[in-house]
Amino acid sequence: MTIYIDISQLEKSRANTGIQRVVKEFLQRAVYSKNSHIYKILTFNAKTKKMEVLANNEVRLFSNDISNYKFTKREPINIEEIKPTTTTIFFDIDSAWNAPYKREILYPIIKKNGFFIFNFIHDLIPILLPEYVQKVTIKNYKPFIETTYKYSDVVLFNSTSSKNDFIDYKAVLKIDRDISTKVIGLGSDFLSSNTIVNDTKTKAILEKKYILFVGTLEPRKNHKEVLDAFDLLSEKYPDLNLVFIGIKGWKIDSFIDRIQSHPLKDERLFWLNNIDDDTLYHFYQNAFLVTYLSKYEGFGLPIVESLQHGNITITSKNSSMPEVGLDYADYVEDNNLNQLVETISKYTSDEKLYKKKKQYVKSFKPLSWDKFSELIFQSFDKFEKIQKKQNMSFKEKVKAIPILGWVARWSYNLLRLNNLKHIVFHQKMQIKQQKKESLQQKKELQQQQKQINQQKTKLLQQEKQIKQLQSHIDTEVAKQISFHTDAFAQRLDQFIFDAKIELKTKEN
Repeated sequence: MTIYIDISQLEKSRANTGIQRVVKEFLQRAVYSKNSHIYKILTFNAKTKKMEVLANNEVRLFSNDISNYKFTKREPINIEEIKPTTTTIFFDIDSAWNAPYKREILYPIIKKNGFFIFNFIHDLIPILLPEYVQKVTIKNYKPFIETTYKYSDVVLFNSTSSKNDFIDYKAVLKIDRDISTKVIGLGSDFLSSNTIVNDTKTKAILEKKYILFVGTLEPRKNHKEVLDAFDLLSEKYPDLNLVFIGIKGWKIDSFIDRIQSHPLKDERLFWLNNIDDDTLYHFYQNAFLVTYLSKYEGFGLPIVESLQHGNITITSKNSSMPEVGLDYADYVEDNNLNQLVETISKYTSDEKLYKKKKQYVKSFKPLSWDKFSELIFQSFDKFEKIQKKQNMSFKEKVKAIPILGWVARWSYNLLRLNNLKHIVFHQKMQIKQQKKESLQQKKELQQQQKQINQQKTKLLQQEKQIKQLQSHIDTEVAKQISFHTDAFAQRLDQFIFDAKIELKTKEN
């Protein structure tokens, strides 16, 4: 199975948070995986208007240094002319709605040629809350999501909340087409950092007692409410600090101005917009507590990243966030500044409560990026099996269905057993008949033998009679011969006597 992944947006943005982190973590595992999938990582060349395949060994290097790595080898391909002969998937996991190669053009072409299309939908915020999104994203997202509804074979989601938003909007558009869906939660594991922080300013911040907020600075993330809470708490808790980590987003200039002009900037209020994973690890590891007050999320990756580090995490009670944080996080209602201040205060004031909550958060079991990627790999495998099943003969399909296949096999075996029983029965009957015939034949043979014996006895008797008769005849013959011999001898003697007398007479 071959899987094409377009990372044009990741290469362009070079960011390392949110969607970009998801793409990066999956890429690292896809190109290193030992499964049978062939991964072809693509980027779009705006000059040639062609897709290009990146070397997987370079993709590995890029995923480890997104900010700086430059690809040296790119192989142009005409993806529009590829007509797969085996299962081939085009997988959009990046922010494809803003990709230069519009999906409303690409999808129909590759779908017609035999590609299958997978999407990973991170959220539907451009549809649900357009006021918090850039105009270009609003413009691009609607045709993208409608194209997804029309051509996608499988859509993966990071939360049930996102999946439900997708299904609800599908109903709004009155689209009846069936699309296979699956929820795969995001990973949260960071590798333990062996890097020592050498930067003096960073080390100084890490040694402070700080509230941490990780995420791109944009209105939807609601950094403003956290800063409002900090302003109310800073006098009461002079050792409390606030750290924002994230790049500058959109519609945020006035808030950036507020940070830049804040009287506690770089003393107790800090904004870091260009740090690597190793440094971010240290900030999560040393945080007093973490806040994430977003107005709406598809998932809320900083929540699980924070919990994974054992942090007390305060987040919004909306969209996917309660699904992600479960009962390990603390939740505040939207636009409820007092509730946020009270929640931060209770942990700042009550050390016993703080330690108890920290101890409980340690039992949080995060999903790893390895597991996240493995679940996507399994989705590919499952889809491939389904495609193979659809090409099976009816008999093969029946065998492949777990329960029905078992019933069919059981029924088939039962029929075979029945048939075998009939065969055995008939064979028994034949044997019985043959035995009966054999007994009859034996009986007939015995009868014949008896007759033979009788004939033999009769012959013996006749032979005896013949012998007796022969003996009698022999005796009689012997008697007759003896008689006649004696008579002849007497006559001879008489003849001789008479002759002698006659001779004497003549002489006289």
